[in-house]
Amino acid sequence: MKMTDFFLFRGFRRSGGLLVVGVLLAVLASACCVSKKYDGPGLPKEEITLIRPDDKEFTPVNILSIDGKVLKTTESSVTVLPGQHVLFVEAMLDYPLFSKQLYFNMHLPFEAEAGDTYTVHATILPMKKKGFVWLTSEKNPEKFIAKEYATNMMLIHFE
Repeated sequence: MKMTDFFLFRGFRRSGGLLVVGVLLAVLASACCVSKKYDGPGLPKEEITLIRPDDKEFTPVNILSIDGKVLKTTESSVTVLPGQHVLFVEAMLDYPLFSKQLYFNMHLPFEAEAGDTYTVHATILPMKKKGFVWLTSEKNPEKFIAKEYATNMMLIHFE
């Protein structure tokens, strides 16, 4: 008897393999969804602005809303028209061995330019219980487009 003919794997090879691949593709497609947060038809990327969260480990940043429009949990990045905007973001210090986490949320106003991509970054200094959010541009990554200090740091307990 060959190992590949083991009865548990025989059915999986035929039908389950396609199901698993389909589920994985659906999860990947929904996890990186870019949401259009402006009225009207879709525009070319030279005429809009993309805003995305940084994927830094231990201090994840989530964009909760832009200009009062709430993002769904599957939406991580947004496209908007150029001009003045206000992001509402959250950040949490997420070290796996701590039983307490520092968290904050805040508004971040900025001016968006057409054809640019902006990344929202955050950091938390646990010893000082301070947080900081800043926005960088893909066109000029060394320059802060907007920056704000968190003033309402919260301590969250996990058990």
